[in-house]
Amino acid sequence: MNTQELLQLRKRHKARKPLFEREDSHKIMALRGTGWRRPNGLHSKMHHRYRGQPALIEPGWGSPRAVRGLHPLGLTPVLIANTHQLEGINAKTQGVVIAASVGTKKRLEILARTQEKKLTVLNIKNPSQYVAEQKQKREEKKQDKSTKTKSKQEKQAAKKEELSKKVETAESKDEKKKELDKMLTKKEN
Repeated sequence: MNTQELLQLRKRHKARKPLFEREDSHKIMALRGTGWRRPNGLHSKMHHRYRGQPALIEPGWGSPRAVRGLHPLGLTPVLIANTHQLEGINAKTQGVVIAASVGTKKRLEILARTQEKKLTVLNIKNPSQYVAEQKQKREEKKQDKSTKTKSKQEKQAAKKEELSKKVETAESKDEKKKELDKMLTKKEN
């Protein structure tokens, strides 16, 4: 069998494969999501494989060895964190998986290099559309930032005007007060 047939076989097997759960995980909340543990109890119905009990993990549930670990496209995933790691990748047998810790700027650089080298990116559905969306988001962010700085400058200018008006009014009040004091304290000769 070739790899495509084996991948189809694996897909059919996975559709029938049960979710292997730990014994009594449906009864005890603390056991939910803890992962598989083999039932060892002497009186365990699951251990003795009574009918109606959850299935046990066995070799028969596994996928074919030739396609184990392959992506559904038939490519071996290779984790990439920078553009230098793209050098030794074979486009026919390997696919690129960009690490989750990579930022947007470097991610866009990696995507540009993968398009140049005609490599398949496995964890982004449509790379060209993703690049366009991210560039648009970056432009919007820059515009928002520039409008924020403009509005901040306008607010600062308005505050300065208010302060200067307050200072002017305070000075004019002081002058009026001085004039009143002069008039009141003026001695008549």
